[in-house]
Amino acid sequence: MSEQRSPDAIATSKAAAVLLKAGLGRATGLGLALRTRRISLGLTIRAAADACGVSSATLCEMELGERCNPTLSTIRALTKLYKLSPKTWFTE
Repeated sequence: MSEQRSPDAIATSKAAAVLLKAGLGRATGLGLALRTRRISLGLTIRAAADACGVSSATLCEMELGERCNPTLSTIRALTKLYKLSPKTWFTE
């Protein structure tokens, strides 16, 4: 019997496959979650960065895990744009 998957789960799987194919598999944790969510929403880095008031380079660094301390305003903007739970930003 095949398992039914939600459209979000399918989009997330496809986005992860795109990342691996593009050689972006080094992104992990929060960065990978951000990149996967952005792609599943159909947003480019530039569009997401502009909407959040940061540079494309800053957002790219966050997605690759190279920038670990975004400002509170950036966190708020990404949480709203990506429709994320604030819990997304905290790990155990």
